[in-house]
Amino acid sequence: MGTWRNLERDLEDMREYYRHGKAKEASWRKSQLKGLLTLLKEKEGDIFKALKHYLGKHHVEAFRDEDRDSYWKMMHKYIGSDITSMVTLPVIIFEPMTMLQKMAELMEYSYLLDRADECEDPYIWLVYASLWAISVYFAYQRTWKPFNPILGETYEMANHGGISFNSEQVSHHPPMSAGHAENEHFTYDVTSKLKTKFLGNSLDVFPLGRMRVTLKKDGVVLDLVPPPTKVNNLIFGSTWVDSPGEMIMTNLTTGDKVVLFFQPCGWFGYSTYL
Repeated sequence: MGTWRNLERDLEDMREYYRHGKAKEASWRKSQLKGLLTLLKEKEGDIFKALKHYLGKHHVEAFRDEDRDSYWKMMHKYIGSDITSMVTLPVIIFEPMTMLQKMAELMEYSYLLDRADECEDPYIWLVYASLWAISVYFAYQRTWKPFNPILGETYEMANHGGISFNSEQVSHHPPMSAGHAENEHFTYDVTSKLKTKFLGNSLDVFPLGRMRVTLKKDGVVLDLVPPPTKVNNLIFGSTWVDSPGEMIMTNLTTGDKVVLFFQPCGWFGYSTYL
């Protein structure tokens, strides 16, 4: 029962956020949150199936029909441009967290890095580290955008399974964040910088930052280059996210590398994430 009380509390926090944010468009979200809570209670024996069933029937569309035309008129002049820090966006497309907080989501499955550090085989280091790098894509079912942090803003996640994570917004134009995580097995350092290309009803996102992991036992340094991301159906249709291309994990100590190819989803590919 404690799990459900926590879920109810979190959902109420979100409802309060949208009420005080004065976003009229949030009314549909409140009803969907209530529907999700009811569905989860009915199917609490299998939470994953409940979420899959719900998301399959209620894939989110960001805009009401009456808002689409006005937003399109505002945005069409930016087609082909980098809109990282030049466009004011409607609050309805945001989730109540900042990019600094979202950066910490990569620590959810950090036990995979612990296992990598415990291994003797250098190839198994890369296997576990690559699994860890892929794990963040579980969050792609959430297609809302986090808020941009203000310059100098910080975020701290303390004692998450023995991990401390700290991040800071170090540049405003262009937006750039830096983060550091550490436990007894590894250190993780990231500089997050993005370049975007607005294509009308979609947005290409190119990561330009750097991600490095150091396994403490052997001093192994791993470098991660993630694939680009494409956000589809920004204005018209149900929004979904794809990451076609290569993810490269390189062992800078030995020169070994893993190259993972993410197959494009196709026209109706958003169901891949459900």
